[in-house]
Amino acid sequence: MIETDRPHLFSGSAVFVSSDMSRTWRGSSLPSSAWSRLPAYRAHVLAYAADVARHAPKARGVFLGYDFHLGSNAKSIPQLIEINTNAGAAC
Repeated sequence: MIETDRPHLFSGSAVFVSSDMSRTWRGSSLPSSAWSRLPAYRAHVLAYAADVARHAPKARGVFLGYDFHLGSNAKSIPQLIEINTNAGAAC
């Protein structure tokens, strides 16, 4: 069973968010997929990247995830701190 074989894949606690908070998260993460495809943005980022970053894969990604942190109170605005584009969770 996966919970026994890989206990580190699951959090020991649950976090419940309101529908409003969920909409806020979606609103802040969706634009990143749009601006990351802009030619000017890509040219700027790739100017500093290694050659391997210029590879254009056929698939856009596996297990794409957005990592948000909440502030110290329930009214705080979630902050997008990381966009994960790897399949590390599949191990």
